[in-house]
Amino acid sequence: MMTTADRILLTFDIDKLHLYKMDDYEWSFAYQSNGTVTFAGIADPYRKVTYDVGTLNRMNGAGKIEMVPYGLLPQEMRPKTFQCDFDTTMAGLDPKTRQRANMREAMVLAYEDLYARGVFKAIDEQIAEAMPQIRDAAAELLAEFDLEYKAKLRDWKAGTGRKPQSKNTVAFPDSVSARQLRTWVSAYRNGGKRALVDNCKNRGNVNSFFTAEEIGLMAKVINEEYLTLQLKTIKIVAEHVKVEFAAVNKARAENGEAPLRVPSNEAVRKFIKRMNKFHVLVARFGQQEAMNRMRPTSMGVQVSRPLERVEMDECKIDLLTLLAKSGLLAMFAPEDRERLGLGDKKRRWWLIMAIDCRTRCILGMVLTANPNSVGTLKCLRMIVSDKGQFADKVGALAPWSMFGTPESIFVDNGSGLASALVTDACADLGTQKVQTIAGMASMRSQVEGIFNTLSVGLFPRLSGRTFGNVVERAKHPAEKRTCHSVDTLANVLVRYIVDVYHNTPHQGLGGRTPLQQ
Repeated sequence: MMTTADRILLTFDIDKLHLYKMDDYEWSFAYQSNGTVTFAGIADPYRKVTYDVGTLNRMNGAGKIEMVPYGLLPQEMRPKTFQCDFDTTMAGLDPKTRQRANMREAMVLAYEDLYARGVFKAIDEQIAEAMPQIRDAAAELLAEFDLEYKAKLRDWKAGTGRKPQSKNTVAFPDSVSARQLRTWVSAYRNGGKRALVDNCKNRGNVNSFFTAEEIGLMAKVINEEYLTLQLKTIKIVAEHVKVEFAAVNKARAENGEAPLRVPSNEAVRKFIKRMNKFHVLVARFGQQEAMNRMRPTSMGVQVSRPLERVEMDECKIDLLTLLAKSGLLAMFAPEDRERLGLGDKKRRWWLIMAIDCRTRCILGMVLTANPNSVGTLKCLRMIVSDKGQFADKVGALAPWSMFGTPESIFVDNGSGLASALVTDACADLGTQKVQTIAGMASMRSQVEGIFNTLSVGLFPRLSGRTFGNVVERAKHPAEKRTCHSVDTLANVLVRYIVDVYHNTPHQGLGGRTPLQQ
């Protein structure tokens, strides 16, 4: 018989009692040594075949191996626990079913531990007497399963939090009969935790109160009235259902047919709640809003290490700056000014930024008159370079030393970001460049968030603000109040990012600052 350590090496179970079908031939396990597994033929025991573990894994993944658990035993001798649906996974169970399975496993493990220590014998009377001890030990094991409770306990031991109350966070197992507990123990020994999964969710009468004709009519009205952009309430839809049923019943009465039962408001509500949520959102709010609401996480895509995912985007900032005051116009000939879009004395600038999604640190920041590949390449150069000279230039108190080669960069579909020059530069760095879907700002949530932070936290403090749109701007005289040069804007941006943003606690980092992270 294989040991537990040996079984972990394979993605399927190896046992002398299992039956294996490979290449239209039936085999049984013979022995394992030096990373290889040898099988013997069922019809001809002298026929042998040997595979290394890696080959077996690939064959199993390709579906070329069929395993029949305990297939070498007669049908009546096979453990009943292995006759369950093997397609069912623990992760696919509903929370209540998984909670009951965890409770039973904890009770079984507590039983095994106390029995091994000789606290009781496997007799119903002694098991019943030791039931309080078994339940207490099981409660401690359930607390170990509860990651939130363990985190609170760890903080308490470190002196950074209050002592958690286990009875308030961990369900205390109910007392069961000794016979029931022995049944769980036997099932666990034969089939593991999956053998403890129950079918309580299948209890009760699941047949509908309504006939197929009644359900069909109700579904027709709900699809026509509820799944529209008019956003009708369930109460209004229920009234439409009653009107439609009244009309149908009137026609049935004229034909001498029995009337249909009219659904109540609650029946309509339950029917709507069972509908596919995504399809409902698409019909009532549109595809874009449905995709935003049905995102897999509220914090965006989670990454585990710095530079695993860097997001880069460009945004036109809500601020007018003076070009002549900065001396920038004197550097170009008149024709060059027009070509570069610097013909006006006052203008709004585009800001290209790059943020590391794991630490929320800003890795690059470039001001440009018009977004193009040159500005994007400058920002890319800042990502892989130490930016300490910029922080020193503006007199920042904190360092700006974060840099490195990103594993992947997620960008928008702007002309500068989608340029072939940028793609070639990423390829030379060994960085995967991912072009996200146009108009889907949620796919670059981190960099969009920092743009919003600047619009809310920085630009309102500066004169010459243009606001986000004409409605917000109203009659605000942005041109008359413009007094900052582009040099001042650059200094303020660097100082704000390095000294303020990098040292502000971030909710997505658990209260830590990007600099600490």
